[in-house]
Amino acid sequence: MKQQDEVARSGIKRVVCSGGGAKAVVYPGAYKAMVDAGVFKDVQTLAGASAGAITASLLAVGMPPAILRAQLLQTDFESLLGESVKIKGPGISFLTKDGLPLEQFLRDNILNTIRQGLANLKSEDLQFKEFLDKIATQNPCITFADLAMLHRLFPTAFKQLIVSAVQFPHGELQVFNSQLTPDVEIALACRASASIPVLLKPVEIQINKQVLSFVDGGLYDNLPTDFFDQDEWGGFTKNKEARNTLVFAFGEGLANQQNQVFQALYGERWEEAISKALLKRIIEDTFGLIDPDEQLHSEEAEAGRLIQAMRWVLKNYLKQKKLTPSETKEIGEAMEKAIRALLLDPENHQQFWKVYQKVYRTKRLNLLASFIKEQMKPILYQASCFEKFKRNILVEFLGDLQLPFKNTDQKELGYQKLRKEYALRTVELRVGEIKTTDFATANKVARVMDAFGYLDTMNHLINHDLHNPMVFKDEEFYVDLMTYFIPIYEAVLVGSGQNPQHDSLLQEIKTHKISGARAMYYLIKDAAERDLHSIAAFALSRALEFKQKIISAEELFKESYTESFGQSGFFALSKITGETIFIRSTLQAQLKQQNMFALYHHKPHNDENRRTEKIFCALKKLPAFSDAYREAIVHSVSA
Repeated sequence: MKQQDEVARSGIKRVVCSGGGAKAVVYPGAYKAMVDAGVFKDVQTLAGASAGAITASLLAVGMPPAILRAQLLQTDFESLLGESVKIKGPGISFLTKDGLPLEQFLRDNILNTIRQGLANLKSEDLQFKEFLDKIATQNPCITFADLAMLHRLFPTAFKQLIVSAVQFPHGELQVFNSQLTPDVEIALACRASASIPVLLKPVEIQINKQVLSFVDGGLYDNLPTDFFDQDEWGGFTKNKEARNTLVFAFGEGLANQQNQVFQALYGERWEEAISKALLKRIIEDTFGLIDPDEQLHSEEAEAGRLIQAMRWVLKNYLKQKKLTPSETKEIGEAMEKAIRALLLDPENHQQFWKVYQKVYRTKRLNLLASFIKEQMKPILYQASCFEKFKRNILVEFLGDLQLPFKNTDQKELGYQKLRKEYALRTVELRVGEIKTTDFATANKVARVMDAFGYLDTMNHLINHDLHNPMVFKDEEFYVDLMTYFIPIYEAVLVGSGQNPQHDSLLQEIKTHKISGARAMYYLIKDAAERDLHSIAAFALSRALEFKQKIISAEELFKESYTESFGQSGFFALSKITGETIFIRSTLQAQLKQQNMFALYHHKPHNDENRRTEKIFCALKKLPAFSDAYREAIVHSVSA
């Protein structure tokens, strides 16, 4: 509680945006939540890798949440990849795109946002005046030094930026910031950080008069939390302000057991629940089964013998009910991984091997036991053989990379970092089944995912008392959200010919009413996550948009009608425009230029009345909906 109070007083100072390609569709909503909760104004520095670098850069230059959201909804992400690279070379395959539209997208948005942000800001600073002259020219290059200067003068409007990438082809880490790379263009660094190997061409950047090529920063660290601080020799150290850092990480899949971010944040912590004495006995009993005089011909044989003994010990502990089945499984996996890592991967455990090779077998076993204890921790990311092949071998082969690390190992390190250091400071952005390269899918469900980004972020800020209660009223938020959700959900149900009284989600909501609006929200969010194309997902996203005045009552009526038509099944038809329509896209096109209130007011007397009337009657329960309708009709009559 004391730590929470300290953070509440000092605020969130640092924000980390993880990479995820198409999953970044949720970031505009997350950004708006930070602004609405009064959190973002205190942020000083943003760090990002891959798609997170793109997001971090736009937030750092002060792009307003509404503009970022508009860019999200209007941009075809797949088109930003560009055209196929015609001249083949290192890092380029038949799949590789040039990424030029993405680079221009970043350049234009960074420049336009800064120009707009400076419209009402003034300073007599000489550097600032020179910068104003610079951005008045055609195609100026906005650098990390430029942004640092703007942050120095206007710290609320502009933030410091850190972007990570990996050198091509040997995989050295490169961090771009105002100290290390002041003259590098921000747009180019972000484009480099987002260069997914094989998919996008490596980017050339000049640093200290040397031209280097770069690819995706997420290859090395998709959660760039440790590039904020440097020691006296220039090396990066652990984040010194972890408590004041907010990390955004993508929770993947619908099953929490397979969701590594969920497990890192909320999974069982058996190593905390199990006493050190019990863990010590398990290791001692395992090594007690090994004959110290037995001569084994290789480390592989020694590892196999230890694993066999460990499994026998754990099986007995389970029989004696000293461990639960889940604890047995977790400890077994962790011990096996530790044994294999220490004995079969000497290159990455040199401290252990320096001593191990110098001592006799009896002492070796004791040494191994002590190191295993240090190495043991829950396994969060158990990469399959196919996953290892795809991430560690195929990407390197097709992308002409020679990396000194394995991407699957780096992913596990990232999840362990969340678990150990950022369990209370990580927002899990739940993206369901959307994968890194699912750009077309992300476009189709962009508004739903935007709402998820807002809701996941706001829920985290509220749960951890990070929001400003003077700015954002949390209890009112959940009550209002339910007040808007239920009429919209019922409108689509009745409009698609379904009976709300038989709807399982509405029944669950009724049973949870006594628990309050927040409990009802969790039910709805869970249902929406399970199916991004469901009525629940539509109603939740539109409830948030209507509450925030992003869409009008007339637009909500029109969209609810169209959604009802789409949810009506194969034989749906509509005559609302006077023509018989069987296809949803045709209906959307015909309604685009029509006023839904006017259509309803002048509705013809035919079977179509039932759908519009039912939807209208359900939506009338919304605050301000009926008033908006009456006002629109009065205005149309007077006009």
